Amino acid sequence: QQVDLRDLRPGDVIIGNRSGDQPGHAAIYAGDGKVAQNTSNTGRISVASANVFNGKSFQRVVAYRPRV
Repeated sequence: QQVDLRDLRPGDVIIGNRSGDQPGHAAIYAGDGKVAQNTSNTGRISVASANVFNGKSFQRVVAYRPRV
């Protein structure tokens, strides 16, 4: 189910679209304002600030909560 970005919980998936409806970047919310993400230049998982989804890099940002 889609959730408001202000109501993120650990495990929620965040997707940023750079143009149109094409996903540009995805991450999993880890809590405390952090996300786990894949860095394409190293191919490794890193932990970063969820602020990577703020700003002008993405036209649209949505979050989904997996059903359990």
